[in-house]
Amino acid sequence: MNILYVIIIANVATTILAWRKSSIYEELIFSPSRIYKTKSYATFITSAFIHADVLHLAFNMVTLYFFGNILIENINAYFSFLITQWIFLALYFLSLIFSILPTYFKRRSDESYRCLGASGAVSAVLLAGIALNPTIQVGIFLIPFYIPGYMFAPLFLLLTAYLSKNPSSGINHSAHLWGALFGFCFIAIVYYFALNINLFDFFGRLFSNLF
Repeated sequence: MNILYVIIIANVATTILAWRKSSIYEELIFSPSRIYKTKSYATFITSAFIHADVLHLAFNMVTLYFFGNILIENINAYFSFLITQWIFLALYFLSLIFSILPTYFKRRSDESYRCLGASGAVSAVLLAGIALNPTIQVGIFLIPFYIPGYMFAPLFLLLTAYLSKNPSSGINHSAHLWGALFGFCFIAIVYYFALNINLFDFFGRLFSNLF
């Protein structure tokens, strides 16, 4: 079974359980101060499987579904199905950790701060998918037109970098930014070590697809 669908099902099921039982919600949520005091490092991962509301869950899962399939299809052109699944799994779970690490170090003394959701990993999948298919047309929520991936990616990074400077927004844009950067770097490193494609060749192939 495609690991992407397992991850989506796990997100939906865990989120619904957390909505129905607040103790599960509280146990799984990401709290930097609690992690710092109790060493509950598992919440780096578990917090990504619960979401605030239906819109939050739907937006993340729809984005993950479309760009996850695009990413898997592109990776599978070079690797076997099994290796492709492992690469995707590594990208997803490592990005959960790396995307939230800056938040942990910045907020570990803030007892009121908590966050949740798979947005860091979804951003990693989004940027990795665009890196392998830069001409793909990307739609923006509620805006009735599409732009090519090679234009969307830098705009996404610039916007999230700007928004991450406003911590009062209620959205952890820092996780989006670091997740996206991790996803792009991860896929470049995989192609370097697994296929002996150096970074110059990787970027050359990426930009050659634009013409």
